[in-house]
Amino acid sequence: MTDEAETPAPKRPKRLKKGVLVALAVIVLLPLLALGLLVLALRSETGTAWVIEQVPGLEVEQGQGSLLGEWQATSLAWQGYGVGLQIQSPTIDWSPTCLFSKQLCLERLLADRIDLTLQPSGESKEDTGDISLPGVDLPLGLVVRNVNLGPFTVNNAKVWDRLQLKAQGSGSDWHLQSLALVRDDISVDLSGRVQTRGDWPVDLDVALRLPPPYGEDWQLALNLTGSAEDLRVRGESNGYLDATLAGRVSPLASALPAELTVRS
Repeated sequence: MTDEAETPAPKRPKRLKKGVLVALAVIVLLPLLALGLLVLALRSETGTAWVIEQVPGLEVEQGQGSLLGEWQATSLAWQGYGVGLQIQSPTIDWSPTCLFSKQLCLERLLADRIDLTLQPSGESKEDTGDISLPGVDLPLGLVVRNVNLGPFTVNNAKVWDRLQLKAQGSGSDWHLQSLALVRDDISVDLSGRVQTRGDWPVDLDVALRLPPPYGEDWQLALNLTGSAEDLRVRGESNGYLDATLAGRVSPLASALPAELTVRS
């Protein structure tokens, strides 16, 4: 009687395990490698131009600089998904090093003109009722030092002639150092604090200049408190109408309920 030789155990499971680990490593490392290459490309003007060329529907004339720092162009146009956007003389300047301190620092955002075209969706318009604001809680701090935008139109309808902004904040607490908007003979200068949670509490000072029906200029100095859902208004009117004002309004309600007391 002869002893049978023992057959060696198959090695396929070990090879399979090694192959799975290699595949997982490739799956993890490839996106990181692609991200690293993208960052390296964006650091140079040539690389930034190449990345911009890869965006479908985007056309840029005389782009200069890096998107990881300061970048500007003579014009920018994008078309897609029923949206057309044209920006004249865009400039963006931000500091990537701020990200190490968990902040996004926007040094400058400039544009001479912005034209937005929206194609009709073809869906029937329905009464949306009251407006509900979402909570906004950003994981990064945000510092906006200089936003200066020229005329902005939507489907050829003017929204503003000039908008300027300086602000900072983090999470859901925001300090508007200055928000200035001009449209025709109307100008608004706003500063104060906003919390983008709950019913959006506010404490804002507003300087408003209106075109009077006749005579002197019309200026209003207002203080807005309460929340975006229930806004309380106090202030003074000077020029065309000399008076003190007090009232409240619910700007998010579809019926726009409001009350105002004027004492001259």
